[in-house]
Amino acid sequence: MNTLFQVGITLALCSHLTNADMTHETQTIIDFSQKMNALSVGVTNDGVMGGLSQGKIQMTKDKTLCFNGNLSLENNGGFSSLRIRGKKWNLKDWKGICIDVKGDGRRYGFRITTDQRYRRSNVSFTADFQTQKDTWTTLHIPFSAMKASWRGRQLDREFNPAEISGLGMILADKVAGKFNLEIRSISTWR
Repeated sequence: MNTLFQVGITLALCSHLTNADMTHETQTIIDFSQKMNALSVGVTNDGVMGGLSQGKIQMTKDKTLCFNGNLSLENNGGFSSLRIRGKKWNLKDWKGICIDVKGDGRRYGFRITTDQRYRRSNVSFTADFQTQKDTWTTLHIPFSAMKASWRGRQLDREFNPAEISGLGMILADKVAGKFNLEIRSISTWR
């Protein structure tokens, strides 16, 4: 089941250095505490394939995006994903993505879609990351770590950061139960 809503997001126009890692120049591409330039944010659960997982998104009182729910392995299920669309990003001059997240100790995947297609559907480029329970962490994911796939099938494709059309998260760790991931911002770094 797809749940879509519009969330206010701003694009920062100037670069800045983060306190978390002064060796990287960063540029914020999505800051969930800002209310400008609405993008389409939604959840796709395994119900599209008969599964019973239930994921949802909501803005918190702290102005973060919360992606949470219950992962079910019944009926060949086992995934819930968050998708952000509505803008094209050309990040060819950058090395990767920074994400400020507070997790639940589970392993998630950060996903990027580009203009690449396979069997008339978007190819996903994913890099997995481990969260720390109830702790804010700044993750640095290099573009070189992004691996191409289509509906779980690995593909031999090269990632092009100049043609990004979507960003997101996926939980597909094959562990049934509740999940909770908060996202404060998504930046690019070099």
